[in-house]
Amino acid sequence: MSSIKQARPYAECLHELIKEKSEQEREEILADYKALLDFVQKEVSFRVFMEAPGVSRVNKKELLEKSLRKNCHDLLVNFLAVLVQNGGFSLVEDIYHQIEKLMEEESDIVRVSVTTANELTEENRSRITLKLKEKLQADIILEEQVNPDILGGFIIRIDDTIVNNSIKYHLNQIKKCISERSVSYGI
Repeated sequence: MSSIKQARPYAECLHELIKEKSEQEREEILADYKALLDFVQKEVSFRVFMEAPGVSRVNKKELLEKSLRKNCHDLLVNFLAVLVQNGGFSLVEDIYHQIEKLMEEESDIVRVSVTTANELTEENRSRITLKLKEKLQADIILEEQVNPDILGGFIIRIDDTIVNNSIKYHLNQIKKCISERSVSYGI
């Protein structure tokens, strides 16, 4: 099972708990969570300790309590304690990203990744955003990547859906078609 599939139920649970809080508390919890992620990414030894199978879950929870209880919202600390108890600390980053996604869905926001061979002009960026907004009936967060290897055109990714309209993709399709035809004609 992928870590994203494992993270989703935890994210849904925390998302529901966060929704019950005031706007200020929601922002505080999410800021605390983001700060924790930044810390976990910088402090490799902390992450290794928290994910180590040889370290007891009791010791991991004690470390969380000592290091987070005074600085983080109680809801987040309690959630992390449950996560550690279930052996799921390695999902902490995926859970955060799933919560972001849930909050975006709740706000009718769709995150779209666009890959092009060259940087988008402001005119193209606006045109793409407008077309996607009309098509998806949602506000768009456009994440741009430049990859000269695609030669031209674009690749759009929305969650698990990919629209590949790159020149490289079309050239590979032509090559594949020619190869198949040459085999069927004995060439």
